[in-house]
Amino acid sequence: MKKYKIFLYGKHSNRTPFSYVEYRRLYEPYFEYVDNPKKADFLVTGFVTDLKENAEDVQNLLKENQKLQVLVFSEEPLWDTLWSGNFQRDINSIEMTKQDEKISFNYHVLNHVTSNIYEFKKIPYFITTSDDFFVRYNNLFRRNAKLSIKELEETWRNAEMRYSFFAAKRINESSSVSYKNGTILGLNRFRSLVAEGLSLDGVLREGQGWQVKEQRQALPDWHLDKLAKLDRNAYVVSALENTHLNSYISEKIFDAYAVLGIPLYYAQKDHYMHKLVQNESLINLSSLSIEDAILKIENFSVTKEFIESYRDSQKMLSELFANQKNYIDERKYVVEKTIEAFQKLN
Repeated sequence: MKKYKIFLYGKHSNRTPFSYVEYRRLYEPYFEYVDNPKKADFLVTGFVTDLKENAEDVQNLLKENQKLQVLVFSEEPLWDTLWSGNFQRDINSIEMTKQDEKISFNYHVLNHVTSNIYEFKKIPYFITTSDDFFVRYNNLFRRNAKLSIKELEETWRNAEMRYSFFAAKRINESSSVSYKNGTILGLNRFRSLVAEGLSLDGVLREGQGWQVKEQRQALPDWHLDKLAKLDRNAYVVSALENTHLNSYISEKIFDAYAVLGIPLYYAQKDHYMHKLVQNESLINLSSLSIEDAILKIENFSVTKEFIESYRDSQKMLSELFANQKNYIDERKYVVEKTIEAFQKLN
């Protein structure tokens, strides 16, 4: 099999499957990472912005290297849906004029819509990008699965934080994009206004735009910081994604269960969340208006049926992360589907 030569290009090239240490080892038998774009078969970035900001340079590279192809290999639906033009096309183009020079070139697109790379079997892609997720979830879900109904009820009753939201505040109308009859839906405005609209006591809102200007990702370990603050100390925990898309699941829903919170989520019937946990074990805000979502949260109470479903979901998650083979197999699946996608690009 041909070994594809790739050059990671631009500041967002650190947000592609190729960039993670855990994946790089698996990719290297099939892809050669080169240090010069003139030697590459593919110029790879994670966000089309890198191509727009460096369009002149990209065009010059394409002139110097006739075999070079350009690829946006995106893992982030937020970037795709808000700022990447027609993200549903597998080939797009840059057309602009800079200093009276016309710039024009095509680029390939691999994302959640144009490929099946992220259609996970057991563990969502993003959770496989770092071993830290596996280790932390393995320990926390193993602990949680042993808890009795009485212990869960006591944890929720004593939680200092009743409702917690860890996400940037974005309330602009443009973040409420909708595609494919609402199966792809921007949730930033929705989750921000739900967080803002809760009038109950004990609401924690943390993230860029609430109390601070900085992004949480600037912390030395933003994920550990979140787990430490919320563990056994939060009743309802928002796990609302920035984008509703069937195959896209980040760390948020796992975090909510891991810290023994009751998750807020938004998942239509075909969403891959239903592969992981029981719908009855969380507060699903799918298809609700902001006002109705707030009412559902405020009126929620734990029932016998809910807590039994919640315990079952904790056991499901404990079993999922008890087996390291699930992690390894999921990574191999991503690599396999990446290879298939590249074969079609050529």
